[in-house]
Amino acid sequence: MPVIDGELLTRSPIEAIAQGAGLGIPVLLGTTTEEFRLFVTTTFMVGWDAPALFKPRLKAYGCPDGAYDAYNFDGPVYPRKAVPGIASAVLTDRMFRIPTHRIAEARENTGATGTYVYEFGWRSPIVANNVNVELGACHSLGLPFAWNTLQLADNQKSTDPNPPQALADALHGR
Repeated sequence: MPVIDGELLTRSPIEAIAQGAGLGIPVLLGTTTEEFRLFVTTTFMVGWDAPALFKPRLKAYGCPDGAYDAYNFDGPVYPRKAVPGIASAVLTDRMFRIPTHRIAEARENTGATGTYVYEFGWRSPIVANNVNVELGACHSLGLPFAWNTLQLADNQKSTDPNPPQALADALHGR
């Protein structure tokens, strides 16, 4: 999150945007469906099996009381059976999705030129831990698709060696 230092940043980015900063600059904003999974599945937290372990972190990140319980449901596409998956869903919304939409709304309210918002939901099958939990639609996964750089070895560490090129063609083309 940006630090307001009084010199380089004198106000929060959302305040600057709401006051008209960047009015004439088109902006592309995007999130992945499961942004925060990257920060859980690649760390020791992937093994946490009790909500009590995550709830203090959720509170520290500004999530409202009861957020974990509100997100505790199992959906057909993005399952939330495991404690880390539920916490990741809460933090995805708190840290990524909601701020992204607030920026888009602030730009719309000022009449800014060209604000484009997307959500990237393709789930990576890569396992980056020792408990067989996949990265899913995690943080930054959409970038190799948006920039059509799936062939780069560094990108394949998160996409796998055979990601859907047609998806990259479609997203990059947009």
